[in-house]
Amino acid sequence: MIFDFKAVNDPFGYGFIAMGVGIGVGLFGIFIDFLLSLMFKNKLTLNITELVMICLFLYSVWPN
Repeated sequence: MIFDFKAVNDPFGYGFIAMGVGIGVGLFGIFIDFLLSLMFKNKLTLNITELVMICLFLYSVWPN
C-alpha cells in the first residue's frame, strides 16, 4: 500500500479505506499472534500453527 500508492489513490477515495482496513487486519494479526504465543510455549508448535492459519487465510481469499 505504501510503495504502490498510485493503485491505492483512486478518485473515489476507497484507497484510504483500504489502507485503514489493511492496518486493522495487521493489528488484528498481531493480537492473534500474541494470544497464540500465550497458549503455545513451544516455538515449533506456535510456528506450525501460525503457518497453517496463514495458509488457510490465503486459500480463503485467493482469487480463482
